[in-house]
Amino acid sequence: NFTSPSSVRKKQENLYLVNWNSKKTANIYTADWRGNAGWLYRALDALLERYAIRDAVTIVDYPNWVAGAKYLRKTYGFRIVTDYMDDYTGFAATAEPFLKENCEELLRTSDMVAASSSFLYDIAKKFTEESRICLIRNGTQTAHFQKALTMQRAENAKAQPGFEKNAAGKVIGYYGAVAHWFAYEKVCYVADALPECEVVIIGEVTAHRDDLEKRKNIRLLGEMDYDRLPEHLA
Repeated sequence: NFTSPSSVRKKQENLYLVNWNSKKTANIYTADWRGNAGWLYRALDALLERYAIRDAVTIVDYPNWVAGAKYLRKTYGFRIVTDYMDDYTGFAATAEPFLKENCEELLRTSDMVAASSSFLYDIAKKFTEESRICLIRNGTQTAHFQKALTMQRAENAKAQPGFEKNAAGKVIGYYGAVAHWFAYEKVCYVADALPECEVVIIGEVTAHRDDLEKRKNIRLLGEMDYDRLPEHLA
């Protein structure tokens, strides 16, 4: 967001989080900087000057940053890499009409595009040379979740209030967001078709809560620390 005070905070070694305050926009999702990016350019100049940054690569995760990325390349020669991780226009909170235009401009102007799926790869090909696109599919930290294999299930169930096994001992689990794109009707179908099973959902629920809560064997545990997921997986 752009409502918090401007700051530079060290998160860990060689990793800093920069926040800028602006009265022109509230957050990146609604920020339209076309013809109105002067304050952003000045903020970037000040940051680079303060920390003596003279060589860098700009990795862009959201299309509305395209104005800043293009400015950094034109002024300082920083190359642009787009982390094309999702279909940005498919989310309810990102329905601004200029988002699609910014996304297309970002794909056209990037030195490299890293697409997370074949679907996105094919979209990127419409706007930039295929030699500039690479396919890097979503992955996971396998070592983190393999911890579940070494955990004793009985002890884990006792250690997690609200997660005791049902009589049949059959649990269907999911962790991740439950948003408007979540296929809740399929989850409800599974719960209805398998009443002897317990469907446990870990993650923030921003849509479909009423339908999910109607099923007695669907349990919504809410968002949870990443480190606790292997225990539930076990």
